[in-house]
Amino acid sequence: MITAIWIALGLLTLWFGFVLFRDLHRHRDQLEPESSWLKTGIIGFVVNFFDVLGIGAFAPQTALLKFFGQTKDRVLPGTLNVANTLAVLLQAFLFIGIVEVEPLTLIAMILAAMAGAVFGAGMIARWTERQIRLTMGIALLVTVFLC
Repeated sequence: MITAIWIALGLLTLWFGFVLFRDLHRHRDQLEPESSWLKTGIIGFVVNFFDVLGIGAFAPQTALLKFFGQTKDRVLPGTLNVANTLAVLLQAFLFIGIVEVEPLTLIAMILAAMAGAVFGAGMIARWTERQIRLTMGIALLVTVFLC
């Protein structure tokens, strides 16, 4: 069962990488001009490093992206999902080999993350910037009280 998960994750990683780089190439003229690949890359590395330690990535990444002016609020939810995908897939490969997790739990977590990204992105794409700010603020506040 774990071998099937490894193969599925490998195929999904290849597919996501292909779609991501094809989309970047097609829309290279529409990228946010104020963004810096270096700053965004360093932010991504730092937050995903701490994510592995259990701190999480979305809250600190949101704060750092906003502090360094790397993205607009309107595209922040999609940016968080897309920017962390390859890092999280790498983490998945590492942890599946190190940490014992029941296959059913692992599959349920993967499917829940995929459903959240797919359905959430479709819903949030229709929201105004104000709705996104309010929702993310409430979500981060709830997270503070749950931790």
